[in-house]
Amino acid sequence: MKTDPLPDLIENNLYSLYRGFALAGNYALTELPSYSWIKTDLSVFPGNVFQIDPGMDENALSDLVGMIKEDQVSPFLIFRNDKVDSAFIERLKTKGFRQVMHWPGMALPLQHNHKWTVAADLNITVKKIRNTEEIGNWAGMVEQILFNGKGIDRKVLKSLILTQELCLYTGYIDGIPAGTLLLWTRDQVAGLYMITTLPAFRHKGVAWQITNTAIRDAAVTGYHYAVLESTPQGLSLYRKAGFLEYCSFSIYWMLGKNK
Repeated sequence: MKTDPLPDLIENNLYSLYRGFALAGNYALTELPSYSWIKTDLSVFPGNVFQIDPGMDENALSDLVGMIKEDQVSPFLIFRNDKVDSAFIERLKTKGFRQVMHWPGMALPLQHNHKWTVAADLNITVKKIRNTEEIGNWAGMVEQILFNGKGIDRKVLKSLILTQELCLYTGYIDGIPAGTLLLWTRDQVAGLYMITTLPAFRHKGVAWQITNTAIRDAAVTGYHYAVLESTPQGLSLYRKAGFLEYCSFSIYWMLGKNK
C-alpha cells in the first residue's frame, strides 16, 4: 500500500523551520531519540517540544516532565495526531498536560501558472520585507496577534531573510501595515506561517492577498507544494485558496505553567 507523502512534507517543513530558526539564532538545540527542543530565552518562537516519540519509555517522559517543571524546557508539546495513540494521550494527561490547540495540516500542489486572484480592495498591496524598520513592523504585528505581545528575535529574522530559505511579507492597506506572512522553503516545499491581520483591517482581503502572493512566488520559483498548519479561523480562507487537509497537529500544555 502506497503511503501518502504529504503529511511528512507538512511536518518536516514545520520542524525544519524550528531548526533553521535555532541555528540562525545560535540557540541550544537538543535532539534526543524521544523528543527535541530549542532553548530560546530571547524569543517566544519556536517554543515547543517537537519530534516526539509516543513510544518513549516512562523514564524519558518523566525526565521531560521534570525539566518542564524546573523551567528548563517549554511546557508546550506539538505532535502529529496520526503518530500517537490514545494510550500516549492518557499518559500525558496523567502528567498534567491538556490540549490547548489543534491545527489541521494542509497542502496545495503548485503549478507555474498558479491562478492569481486580485483582491476586491485594490488599495491592498503586498511587499517582501528587507530593511530593519520593515522587519520591526512585521515582528510587532506577529507578536501582538500570535504571541500575546511576547518578543520574537528580530536578529534571527534579519539573518534569515539574507538566505533563500525565508521570505517575510507584509500586506498594506493605503500604505499602512495590516498583515503578515512568513514563507519558509526547504526540499521543494514552501511553508506558509505566521499569517496575521491586524483587527482593524480584518475582512478586507488582506490575508487572502498575502497568501496568494506567497503561493504565486513559490510556484514561479518552482517549488512543488505549499503547506501550512491552519487555525480554525483560517480554514475557510485556505480551502478557498485550494488547500486540502492531510493531517493534523495538537499542542498540549502542562497545567500550572505560564502560557
